[in-house]
Amino acid sequence: MNRSITKILTLTVISVVLTACGVQQVNDKLDKLPRMKTNDLVDVLDSISLLKPEHFYSKISTDFSDGHVSYSFKTSLRVRRDSAINAFITYANIPMITAMITPDTLTIVNRREKCYIQENMEYLKSILGVEFKQRNLEEIFLGQPIDWNKDEKYFQIHDPYNYIISSHKKRQIKKADKKDDYDEIILLYYLDNKAQNLNKIVIENPIDTTHIEVNYKKRQMVDSLNVPELVDVLITTPRDTINIAMDYNKTKVNQRKKLYLAIPDDYEECQ
Repeated sequence: MNRSITKILTLTVISVVLTACGVQQVNDKLDKLPRMKTNDLVDVLDSISLLKPEHFYSKISTDFSDGHVSYSFKTSLRVRRDSAINAFITYANIPMITAMITPDTLTIVNRREKCYIQENMEYLKSILGVEFKQRNLEEIFLGQPIDWNKDEKYFQIHDPYNYIISSHKKRQIKKADKKDDYDEIILLYYLDNKAQNLNKIVIENPIDTTHIEVNYKKRQMVDSLNVPELVDVLITTPRDTINIAMDYNKTKVNQRKKLYLAIPDDYEECQ
């Protein structure tokens, strides 16, 4: 497995990480949703952002594809709140990748090629075009609103068929589409038709024309917590389009799991 494939698996780990695009299209089969106040929708997202377990574990069946290759593999995901994300990736029951993401460091050990990548979190921006923190990746895996801050001002994008809360006003988003030097990240949060759960997150980086969508297609209740079950991720950059489909199995919350990462002495940096 060469460095390019390692990067592919890196993307899966960080997005494990990953489809519908944009606003839901209007058609005759859709019913218009009752209007809701912006503050009420923001309160729902506030509540969801607080429902974060101390520990999270799941066995994830993952399908990855881009314009060149496609893979199916298994990921054992372990999350310790605000501390670390630990992932073990196997292909055809063969251990391939061990990864650890902490607030400061991303470490990926390629067991097949006997090499490793160890970088600070800015490394993700060079791959995705968007700066992610460990906390943001944790939020994506747990199905929570990414980078949510209750002290920030949020806006409703009025759409008769969707409940959408945005980090920017609608006219600011239109302005960003027309400017090559607009350097703010735009976040859109889509709630379900009952305005109870988070259905989708859209992340836009206009200056780098990077577009990321995380679609929570199905959720499950585990020990009174609403967590993902089926997730699709779409990552579009100027260089590539990546699709990742994840099926969460054997999910457990608040059951402490040991985190593990070791780099053998004979491993070298991946080239």
